[in-house]
Amino acid sequence: MDNNFQQEKLISQLLDSLNEIKRAEAPPFFYTRLSSKLNKTSDASLLSKIQFFVLRPALLLVSFTVFIFLNIYTLHHIKQETTVTSNSFYNKNDTSFQSFVQEYDLSVSYIYSENTNEE
Repeated sequence: MDNNFQQEKLISQLLDSLNEIKRAEAPPFFYTRLSSKLNKTSDASLLSKIQFFVLRPALLLVSFTVFIFLNIYTLHHIKQETTVTSNSFYNKNDTSFQSFVQEYDLSVSYIYSENTNEE
């Protein structure tokens, strides 16, 4: 019996503590701000986020500068390579060119002789 009395006392204390609880109040304009944030996030698409990141002026300037430097380097490298190739391969005094001609038998031979002797 003593046990039942203690349980009833505990239950009544809990119920009395619930009577003193007041309703929580939200700060002013809370629901307005919350609904505007929810609408703002739902309208933002992935494309607009990508455009915001890509269209930053600093990123555009850096990428444009890297692009220009790579083009200049490539053009300079190609120019050097073509001058080396043209100087070594097309030089008739070069031994590699002469060996190439001999290897593939690319010597010029004439069917008719230039000297025509009419007798």
